[in-house]
Amino acid sequence: DHRDLHSFPTRRSSDLNNASINVASQGSVELRDNARITLLADGVTAFSSSSYDGASLAANLGVGGASDPGELNLFDQSVLRSSANSLTLVRGDGRFTLSDSSQYIADESAVLAVDGAIEVDDDAALNMNGTDTQLIVIGGDVSFAGRSTSSMNSSLALLRDGGSLVLSESSRVTLNYEARLFILDGGNLTLRDNALLCLLNNSVVEVSEGEVSVAANAAIKLTPGAS
Repeated sequence: DHRDLHSFPTRRSSDLNNASINVASQGSVELRDNARITLLADGVTAFSSSSYDGASLAANLGVGGASDPGELNLFDQSVLRSSANSLTLVRGDGRFTLSDSSQYIADESAVLAVDGAIEVDDDAALNMNGTDTQLIVIGGDVSFAGRSTSSMNSSLALLRDGGSLVLSESSRVTLNYEARLFILDGGNLTLRDNALLCLLNNSVVEVSEGEVSVAANAAIKLTPGAS
């Protein structure tokens, strides 16, 4: 039961310490010029263990409020790394943008949850490579373009409430080692403009109630056991 992001509790100011960054009320976080943020796993728990599938999440970056759009932007080769058991949360119908060769890296059991859209462009990368990482997107599209190269290994990705996955402009997304991608509630899977989706080693993509559209110059590549 993957709970709605709107049900997440709001942090009290007394809860905040150097293990958490919480930007609310239409706030934004922007990284430029090779900036680095690493969320370490030795901080205090930011959300109760019942708030996110029973997970105890240690270090956190939260942007936006329940009804206030948040923006998280990575530019100019910046890197945001979520270490084990950490949470990156964009709320309020917000947006997570990666561009200019920037990277988001998720280590073991890290969670990226976005109430809104994700855009990966211009050689940027969204890498959910740690075991049991989770990508949860509610109500917005996830788009890869501009020769971006991203990957999911042994990960779970859920697109809910009509959010679609769109690959274009020679972008490449690879699912490996039993990664699972579920596009639910009428969302679509679209590939065009030389985009490539690779499913390796028993990885699975499932589109529920939506459509799969692959242009003649794009492709979905499967190895035995993938579907």
